[in-house]
Amino acid sequence: MQTISGVATADTPLQGTIIIRDNIGTMKTATLQTDGHFSFDVSQMKSPFMLRAEGDANDEHFVLYSAATDADGNGHFNVNALTNLIVTKTVEQSAETYYQAGNYHNLSFESLNNQEAAVQARIQPLLTAADVPENINLRRQAYPDDWTGMHAVLQILDIQIDPAHNEAGLRNRLSGQILSEPLNNNAGNGTFNISTDITKVLQEMPSIASVIKQSVEYNHRTKLMSIINPNYLNDGINRDAPPRNLDELKRIPDSWSSKPIFLHFKIRSYHAGTLSVDIMNRPGF
Repeated sequence: MQTISGVATADTPLQGTIIIRDNIGTMKTATLQTDGHFSFDVSQMKSPFMLRAEGDANDEHFVLYSAATDADGNGHFNVNALTNLIVTKTVEQSAETYYQAGNYHNLSFESLNNQEAAVQARIQPLLTAADVPENINLRRQAYPDDWTGMHAVLQILDIQIDPAHNEAGLRNRLSGQILSEPLNNNAGNGTFNISTDITKVLQEMPSIASVIKQSVEYNHRTKLMSIINPNYLNDGINRDAPPRNLDELKRIPDSWSSKPIFLHFKIRSYHAGTLSVDIMNRPGF
């Protein structure tokens, strides 16, 4: 094995650092790129490998894990909430504890694949609703950051790992349904119930993101214009025309550099046809 590369993400690309540690304790550290990408030369390292990504996304702090073996071969590896769960189930303990121990002899290609299949089976209805191919490899398959497919699924799937009780909670943010997943090699019982409405939301996520972005920007313009008297004249031009002499508004409404920049939204719930979201943006100045 020569190269391990991939993307670390938590709703949006993680901003921080990633460490790769091999079976004999050799470590390499890299800064995650703005899109969450990373790459390591592992030609002089010993398989299997643990990946530990730590950083911020949407004002939240995350530590996420993934794993790789020589049998995986070179290529892309995801580091996200699903790979974190897969690794935890594979090693049957806290991923952090296992990572720090540094002896990864029982982290095999077969065991990782078995737990990947078990996790996929639990969330398959969500994957199907989002038109994700059934043969997807949750650990290895790259996916675009465009609100479709796997990206959409990860927006509505909330995974909370509880090592103290040896279980993880898998919650569908849209319906509120929670599945309990054991943090061992056993598969959990049951799967998600998917309604027509949930399927529609999953498939319309790109449009939903677009509407929210437009709403953030439109509302900002409306608020700015509302503080200017309707009869105000800017060098003989009314308030709706491009400003001429107001330095503080000189780029409004042509480019609107002062408007907030939409970053992301997080789904909270869906009930009776109403989608509740938290919106993250930053000032445009």
